[in-house]
Amino acid sequence: MPTHPEKFVDAKRVIYDCDADRPDELSFKEGEIIIVVNEKTEDDDWVEGYVEGHPGRHGVFPSSFVQII
Repeated sequence: MPTHPEKFVDAKRVIYDCDADRPDELSFKEGEIIIVVNEKTEDDDWVEGYVEGHPGRHGVFPSSFVQII
């Protein structure tokens, strides 16, 4: 679980709602900020991160659902 600020890679604003289909995926709503901790996952179109201020809400998600702040 990402809890250390030094693992911060990037911050992105959510542009589409996303509902997780699997336990390792992250659910979020449009407008939330995601802190990216890993841009290299098993799927090139997915990244790993957590919702800003809620490190317990973490997982992988499609990179096309967010934009760089």
